[in-house]
Amino acid sequence: MRFTPRERAIAFLADLEKHFSEWMDEYDEFIDLKIEAELLLADMGDDDEAELSDEETSRLKDVTSVLFDWCQRIQLNNPGRSKSRNNLMSFLGGVGTSRWEIYQPDSGKNADKALNLRPIGGDGLQFDVFQDGDLEFVKVSQQGRMSLNWRLSSVDLDGQPPIYVGSIPAWQLELVCSVPSLEERISRDEAASRILDKDRASHRWQRKIVKKNRESIALFFDDQETFFANPVILHDPQSEFIKYTQNRDGTTDVAISLSFFTDRSSIKMVDDQRSDSRPITIIDGQHRIRGAALSPKNYGQRLMVVLLPSEIPEPTAGKLFAEINTLSQPLKSKHNLFLAHRFQVSSPDPIFTFAAYDPDNDRTLRDRANAMSYEFAARLSKSDDCPLLRKRIRFLDQNPTTLFDIEKWLEFTYGWFQNYPYTEQSQLDDDQIMQELCNYFQAWYDLIGENAWDRSPTCLFRTTTQFRVILKRFEQVRLKASGGQTEAIPLSRFKEALSPLENIPFTNSDVFGYYNASGEDPWKLLDAWVNDALNQRSSSSEEDIMDEDLRGVAGSGIISMPPSAETHRLDVPPGGLYPTRAGKAGQREIIVHRPANCGYTCNVRVGIGDELFNGVSLKSKMVLESESIPIKLTKDIENIDSGLYMEFEWETIRGKVVNTIEIN
Repeated sequence: MRFTPRERAIAFLADLEKHFSEWMDEYDEFIDLKIEAELLLADMGDDDEAELSDEETSRLKDVTSVLFDWCQRIQLNNPGRSKSRNNLMSFLGGVGTSRWEIYQPDSGKNADKALNLRPIGGDGLQFDVFQDGDLEFVKVSQQGRMSLNWRLSSVDLDGQPPIYVGSIPAWQLELVCSVPSLEERISRDEAASRILDKDRASHRWQRKIVKKNRESIALFFDDQETFFANPVILHDPQSEFIKYTQNRDGTTDVAISLSFFTDRSSIKMVDDQRSDSRPITIIDGQHRIRGAALSPKNYGQRLMVVLLPSEIPEPTAGKLFAEINTLSQPLKSKHNLFLAHRFQVSSPDPIFTFAAYDPDNDRTLRDRANAMSYEFAARLSKSDDCPLLRKRIRFLDQNPTTLFDIEKWLEFTYGWFQNYPYTEQSQLDDDQIMQELCNYFQAWYDLIGENAWDRSPTCLFRTTTQFRVILKRFEQVRLKASGGQTEAIPLSRFKEALSPLENIPFTNSDVFGYYNASGEDPWKLLDAWVNDALNQRSSSSEEDIMDEDLRGVAGSGIISMPPSAETHRLDVPPGGLYPTRAGKAGQREIIVHRPANCGYTCNVRVGIGDELFNGVSLKSKMVLESESIPIKLTKDIENIDSGLYMEFEWETIRGKVVNTIEIN
């Protein structure tokens, strides 16, 4: 069976609601979106048409675009939210707004489910692609011809039989190419046996296809005018279905008989087991072939091909795969970024996509943001007007080690050019943006001081991790400094916005030492302290900043403990915290308020005595100001009459404080 576009879209929305609805309830920014998704799901279910209307497609894109954009810009401040973000990104497919087109509804274990949206093929041939456990195969639905004919060029190699090169439509490669992949599960004994006997399962050595990679390539090809310049490598294992004819012009006609199909299916029986009968072996490039063929609209995309003839034995072909994947060294990330930017490469990976910006294609907004972030990093690094960053960004591995790597710069700044403030609708031109950024970083340079920044080994904010705080606080400081003006913000306004930080002892070894610890937590805790300090109208004295007894006072106590538990603000619902019944309608919610100077992560535990219960609430919650924490009725607590408690743990750089309250 082949699912219609409507069936796929309905299943996509239903599973989105099923898997992420409760999680989305926790964030105010998704309330309206969730309602729209529910309405759209109901509307689509009322229509019997297989195809989606233009209006339905537009609404689907609106829903997925918002979620996709949020995934890209979210600040990952604790593991729980990071997991939620990653799960949603994986569900959406990672490359944009058309995930439903290749989404697979659940139709039961025994049903043959076509992976493709519509029949694949051309020239009188149409087929579908199926997956059944370890076995992937095709079924022909229309067969108006009995062979494929490829015209390839012959290339002579010293000491080797000639090989054949050319370009072939992806759908034709999908139709006749199999993959000698390893099974999904292999016992330890079987793996050991194959190590000791190289002839055992000799047709099983390729890696399994990665579903996410294939789907990313499918969506990428469907929405991009691009191509893969690197060839896929195929091998003819001396198949009876392949014939070669040499032409006088040096080309070779390769005829592939389609008689390998049994009942129009590429399934054959080998040792009482089902196997793929497609005659050509994919040595390298299975994701490109399978992904391009799965593209709903662009499966005719031609791929560069190298075909190894049957004179090259299968073990040699397998060795080639091993050499390609074990001896080759992938480009390092800095080099990848350099090349992607220079040649405007469009990529399914949002980190490495640098295609030319097209105002009519929202898909290129991330490309624009990446390119502008990258180029402004270069301009700031070269500018004498930006001493804070002059020669301090490392663009290539050949550069000397310095303050900040370009990968992290892009991670923390691309949002400036995609979300705020320098979007495609910004009234500032590039020179004005450059001036404004120079003013921002100059304000920090003047605040910290030239001697401290350039010469002190214990200067706060001048480590690879601490510098992230300066980048993280840009949006907050700019909003504070802007005053609603549309021109480039002058240096004086940025200095005024940063003035609550003016008495920080930037070179104090104790302060530096605490926040210079390893891991992600120290800089995030410093960021939380700076965030709270910047929200104050006036600066604290250096004495107050260093006073360890000033706990929970914004702008003070930079190395103090969290405030004592009795001062933590909790809003308990009327009627208490114990849930009235199972389900969302019966759950209770307590609102927690982040104490000043504490990190953004509130760790939550529910238990009785030394026993803790998972599932009653969240393990952790990101709290910028205040957030709602659910308490659910589970089997673990449904018969507990008393003694059930809930803990809320907050942290500063000096330690943790736990606030414990009774649930019943």
